Amino acid sequence: MMARILLLVMFLISVQAFSSELSPEAKGLYEKASRIVERGNTFYEKEKYLQAVKEYKKAINVYPGQVWAHYNLGRVYEQLNMKTEAIKAYEGAVQVDPNVAVVHNNLGVLYEGKGKLDAAIYEYLQAIHCDEKFGPAYANLGNAYYGQGNFEKAAENFKKASELDSDSAYGYNNLGNAYTQLERFDDAIREYNQALEIEPKLAYVLNNLGNAYVQKREPNFAIINLNKAKDLDPKNPFVEDNLGDAYLLKEMTDEAIRHYEEALKLDPKFFLAYFKLGKVYKNRDPEKAKAYFTKFLKYAKTDSLKREVEQILLKIDKK
Repeated sequence: MMARILLLVMFLISVQAFSSELSPEAKGLYEKASRIVERGNTFYEKEKYLQAVKEYKKAINVYPGQVWAHYNLGRVYEQLNMKTEAIKAYEGAVQVDPNVAVVHNNLGVLYEGKGKLDAAIYEYLQAIHCDEKFGPAYANLGNAYYGQGNFEKAAENFKKASELDSDSAYGYNNLGNAYTQLERFDDAIREYNQALEIEPKLAYVLNNLGNAYVQKREPNFAIINLNKAKDLDPKNPFVEDNLGDAYLLKEMTDEAIRHYEEALKLDPKFFLAYFKLGKVYKNRDPEKAKAYFTKFLKYAKTDSLKREVEQILLKIDKK
C-alpha cells in the first residue's frame, strides 16, 4: 500500500506580518483579498466547494499576490476532482511565492498522478529545500523513487520520513517495502514490526510482513502473519497468493493450489495466481497447466513473465 500524502489542511492568513512590507495601497488590497480568502475557507469547511472557488478567484482578482488564495483554490479543485485546474492553481501559487513547501508537495502529488515522475521528484525536492523538516515531501519523494525502481533512494527518503514522523505506521511500512525490494529482508521485517507496534491490526502490513518471510524462505512465520492478515481482510487476493507461496515452500502443494484458487475466486483477473498454478501443474497435468497459462496471458501485465509462459506453452504443445 503506497499512498501519496496530499495536504488539504486549512491555512489561515497572517495578514499583519506580510502586509506590513507593502505600500499602503497594496496593503489595503492584500487585506481585502485575505478577508475574501477567509470567506472561501468558510465555504470550504461547509463543503460548499463551488462557492469556495468563486471566493478564492475573487481574492486573486483583487490581489494576485495572495499566495493562499492560489493554494486554497488548488485545494478545493482537488476536492472537486478537477486535477488540471488544481495544477494550474498550485503553479500560480509557486509563481507568487516559490518558498512554500506544502504547495510544492501538493503539486508533486498531482504531477505523479499524471505519471510525470521526474516533475514530481523535482517538486518534492523543492518542498524539502523550502523546509528540510517537511516529512510528507520525503514520504512522497520515496514513493516517486519507488515508482521508478530506485529502491535505494526510496529507502533513504522513507527512512527520513519515519525519523520526522515516528508515529506513522504507514511510513515504516513503506520503508519495509523498499527494503524488501532490496532483498534486505531482516531490515524489512524490523520495519513492518515497528509499524505493527503502532497499529497492530493493519492487514496490509501483516501481508507485507508475511511476504518478507516468504522471500526469506521462512514459511512458518509467513503463514502466521498471513493468516492474521486474512482474518482482518478476508477478501484480499494478495494474502491468498502469498499463502500459496508459503505452502509451496513447505512442499504442501495441494494447500498451495487451494490458496491460489481462492485468490482467483476473489479476483478472476489476478494473473499471478494463474501463472503460479500453471507452474504447479506443468509436470502434473500439462493440459491443466496450459489452461492456466492461457488465462495468465489474457490478463498479464508483466512482459517478462509473458515471454517465459510463451516458451513453456511451446514446449507443452511439442509433447
